[in-house]
Amino acid sequence: SEPEFWRFRESSEDVFSLSSIIRRVTNWTSVSDELYRQSTHFLLELIQHADDNSYDTSSGITPTLDISLYDDYLRVDCNETGFAPGNVEAICKVGCSTKAGAGSATSYAGEKGIGFKSVFKISDVVYINSCNYSFKFEKDGLLGMIAPIWCDFPANTKSGHTTIFMH
Repeated sequence: SEPEFWRFRESSEDVFSLSSIIRRVTNWTSVSDELYRQSTHFLLELIQHADDNSYDTSSGITPTLDISLYDDYLRVDCNETGFAPGNVEAICKVGCSTKAGAGSATSYAGEKGIGFKSVFKISDVVYINSCNYSFKFEKDGLLGMIAPIWCDFPANTKSGHTTIFMH
């Protein structure tokens, strides 16, 4: 049977009421636990994200994805063209994806609008810096996995890259 979360999306309930937001976050937590039992699944999601990105190959750029592991954090840098407003909105929502329907015959991960949330299996705080956007998600906040907190990026950034910093 379909998880309650998916049925909720189709309901006519006021999606902006505090009780409905809390219910969605609670439902999201159980859905994420069911979908991402392996803590390493987030790597597949990050690689799929990099594969789905847009790159300015007309200027001779070779698409790259750098994953760096340190003692207490993981850093991912990708030289994609960067986030547009729709990408920021999609990464904040659950069940919303800017790549829905694209390449569905070949994609292993993605298109469900929840893949990025798998990073919370290994981190409590996730920072994102892309183009003019710099924000974080805090796993333990009431809306921590869906409401961005606009902030300065906690590390040096690479020009022309989107960087995800997981701590």
